[in-house]
Amino acid sequence: MVRGLPIGDNLIRIASTYTTDADMARALGVPRTTLRDHITSQRAREAINALRDQRVHEIPQPAEIPVIFRDYSSEEAHVIYPLGDIHKGSESHNRNRWKEWLLYLVGRPNASLLGTGDFLNSALKDSKSEAYDETMTVGTAKRELRTELEPLANESRIDGMCPGNHEDRIYRAVGDCPIQDIAESLNVPYFRAAALFVYRVGDVEYEVYLRHGTGNGQSLATLSKSGAVIKADIYVTGHTHRQAVTADDYFIRDGDKLMRTKRFFVSSGSFLGYENYAAARGYAPSRIGAPRIHLDGRRHDVHVSV
Repeated sequence: MVRGLPIGDNLIRIASTYTTDADMARALGVPRTTLRDHITSQRAREAINALRDQRVHEIPQPAEIPVIFRDYSSEEAHVIYPLGDIHKGSESHNRNRWKEWLLYLVGRPNASLLGTGDFLNSALKDSKSEAYDETMTVGTAKRELRTELEPLANESRIDGMCPGNHEDRIYRAVGDCPIQDIAESLNVPYFRAAALFVYRVGDVEYEVYLRHGTGNGQSLATLSKSGAVIKADIYVTGHTHRQAVTADDYFIRDGDKLMRTKRFFVSSGSFLGYENYAAARGYAPSRIGAPRIHLDGRRHDVHVSV
């Protein structure tokens, strides 16, 4: 027992008023590791996490931006792979590399997939992609994608899925979203436009804001645009077909001091080869695959590699 630290019900009550152990440790003036060991010795971890979850869910949230919680508190570290712009159905869809990535993720500990949209190519007669070049119908592509994602969904390793502008073509045409169908059938969180993900890894919480993205598909100029919308540790977008990461610092108040905090802006890659419309416009070929976002569960620390 550590002198001066709360015990029993008092420990649970005080801890549940703070979002993370780090916030509580600062308030009590002790190292976070000391507080964590104290919580473990009091066998209070499960009760504290349950009360924190209840408290967060009771806070009213804007209907436009859902908040999705992912609990990896049993892990010392967790890796997020934002995968999107698969464009299944396009003749340029790299089927072999997509299969390789899925096989890599299935059964991999401490890792999950975060879907960034444009899973299906969904070419229509008035779209940039040529409808006559499609290798499969939307229905066939949807069913194949569902089968491919099922093993990961069974492991609860798909954190969420959203449509991209290519699936929006279907929604505008018939008022139905094929990605919503897949997500609901696999019991995977689905969101229409954007979502804030709250990851609990070990004793640490991270906020990840995800949207598919808009505008010029080859421009990274708007990568940091989401930073003006909502506060998060990491901002993820798809759409550009280019893997990229940038970071900046900003200040937050901690008592009577300002603390420097880093945030990351991540653009997921694609699984699409060099399409005719990209060649006609002189776009550079995209790098196939996805970035790797590493979240530390012992201290608040983010690493992104591409």
